[in-house]
Amino acid sequence: MERFELHILAADRVFYEGACESVVVPTVHGQYGIQAHHSNLIAPIVPGSLEFQPADGARRVAAVSAGMVKVENNQVLVLA
Repeated sequence: MERFELHILAADRVFYEGACESVVVPTVHGQYGIQAHHSNLIAPIVPGSLEFQPADGARRVAAVSAGMVKVENNQVLVLA
């Protein structure tokens, strides 16, 4: 599976940075899935569960607060 760079930033620290195969973020319109080469996007995130699959294949889950997600040039930035 193709990969993209994922950056998950909390208010006080970097939570995760690295290659990723997929990420699912909670938005006001429901869960939103992102994979490599996704079209550009900026969307609000609501409190909930964020799931991502790093390059090692182990699915990870994290609780997130309100924030935003930005997808651009095969990079995903999550601020929560």
